[in-house]
Amino acid sequence: MIDQQSFVAQTPSQNFIQAYEDSEIVFLSNHELHNLVYKYPNFLRPGKILEQNFNNRVRFDMDKSPDSRYKDLLEVHPLWAERFAQKHIASYLGVTPETLSRVRARIK
Repeated sequence: MIDQQSFVAQTPSQNFIQAYEDSEIVFLSNHELHNLVYKYPNFLRPGKILEQNFNNRVRFDMDKSPDSRYKDLLEVHPLWAERFAQKHIASYLGVTPETLSRVRARIK
C-alpha cells in the first residue's frame, strides 16, 4: 500500500492503513521505489487503480444516506459486518459508531 498523493508531495499521509490479518510488510526507501518504477514502469499501476477506486467510492457513497451506504456494504462485502469492529465499519462508511448502531437497528 502506498498513499500516492503523500508519496508524490512528500508530505505526511492523510490516510491510516491498518492490516487486520497477518501480513508481510516490506519497507522501501524512496530511492528503492524509484529504482523499481524505473525498471518496471507498471509497478505502481495496481496501487493507482486501487486509489482511484477508493476515491470514487468515497465521493459516490457520501452522497447516499447512511442506511443506503450500509446496505451497499452488506451487498458488496457481506462478511465485513461480522469480521470488523463497528467503529471500523462506521469509519469506512463516514459515520459515527452511534449512527451506525441506529442504522443497524433500523435495517435488522
